[in-house]
Amino acid sequence: TGNKEYYIDADLDKIPFFVKAGTVFPEFPLMQYTGEKKDEEITLKVFVEEGEHQSYLYCDDYDGYQYESGENRYSRFVVKKEDKSIEIQQEYKSEYIPQHDHFKIVLIGLKHDDKTLEMSVDDKEFVACDPENIVLSRDFSKFLLKLV
Repeated sequence: TGNKEYYIDADLDKIPFFVKAGTVFPEFPLMQYTGEKKDEEITLKVFVEEGEHQSYLYCDDYDGYQYESGENRYSRFVVKKEDKSIEIQQEYKSEYIPQHDHFKIVLIGLKHDDKTLEMSVDDKEFVACDPENIVLSRDFSKFLLKLV
């Protein structure tokens, strides 16, 4: 909650990485240089925490100056975690189509104790989903996961 010091044991070849609870953290495929390959999938690591949280993701062509003429997408993700559900909303205003085709969602800190999970994407319901393999279209607007 801030204003604290932490002492973490870490090997010299590994850097500790701290993320605020509720964050949506994008992870891109490993590349040696920009444009080496097309980003078909962006992994969104969602650090689940009770309440409502916001994160942002900026995407463009990663090369050149097209972003100056509006060729980019600035997405806002709102994560709402309540007792037995988690909802992720994506909002954006641009008509720009990013390189990636979809998002892989990784929920970190979600405790489901082998209960049945139901999900809906943009109000289309699916039953008994696999929380380890959630893949959504890059243009999704609402993802809802319920513990039943």
